[in-house]
Formats: sequence, structure tokens, C-alpha cells
Amino acid sequence: MRLLGDALEGQALEVAAAQAKKLAVQIAGPNTEFCLALALALDGAEGVQALACDTSNFVGAAEVAGTVIGPNGLKDAADCTCDPRPALKRNDAHYLFAALDI
Repeated sequence: MRLLGDALEGQALEVAAAQAKKLAVQIAGPNTEFCLALALALDGAEGVQALACDTSNFVGAAEVAGTVIGPNGLKDAADCTCDPRPALKRNDAHYLFAALDI
């Protein structure tokens, strides 16, 4: 188990991509965007779970403070009209995770 801690700073997409290599205004905030970017970068890697959250009741415009992902988190995206990459590009990770019921 590797804990990243609370010292990470920067854009969620860049931080997630950097972390995956080592092992704006957003609808649901940077925590949810980070999890989507990380899930895309990990591409279903086995045995990897991630949680990005905040201590407030919510971050951003949605009533969530974070997201949990696992190796199968984006499998269902292929079965629905949700496309993770455009959702990430438009800073709309919340819509994608809500549609996938994650």
C-alpha cells in the first residue's frame, strides 16, 4: 500500500498521470477529476484502488467531496453513452461517475 498524503499540488490530470507512472471550474471538484484521470492512466491495472476526498461536505458545484475508484471502475463506460476522456477534458468527471453509479 502506498499513501500519497496531503502534500500533492497541481492540476489533477498532471498529478494523476505522474502518480500512475510511479507504481478550472469543475462540477465535482479536483478530487473527482483526479480519480477519473488516475483511472484513465491506470487503464484497469489490477489491485489498484484509490480514494480522493476532502473534509468538507462537498467540493465544487456537486454535493460530493470525492470519489473512489478501482480496477473495474471505468469498464461500464464502454456500455453506456459516457466517454471518460471528453468528460475529463471538459472537467465533468462528476457526470461520468454519476452515470456509471460510482
